[in-house]
Amino acid sequence: MRPTTMSELDGLGGQPSFIAGLAAGERPSPTAGEPARFEMGWLTRAGFPAVRNMADAALFLGGYGALVS
Repeated sequence: MRPTTMSELDGLGGQPSFIAGLAAGERPSPTAGEPARFEMGWLTRAGFPAVRNMADAALFLGGYGALVS
């Protein structure tokens, strides 16, 4: 099972992915010097759908961290 992507979490899961665009011949557009959007809450937002619905995902995230370290 794969975690939900940031695009899916933002409600944009139906749009073509970056890789699909490249495969279709699209070229990425430059950011014109604008920094990439980043929010600190992303670091603690779980990607697995069932975990996102938990009141406190800390138990899952702590166990997952212990598994992969």
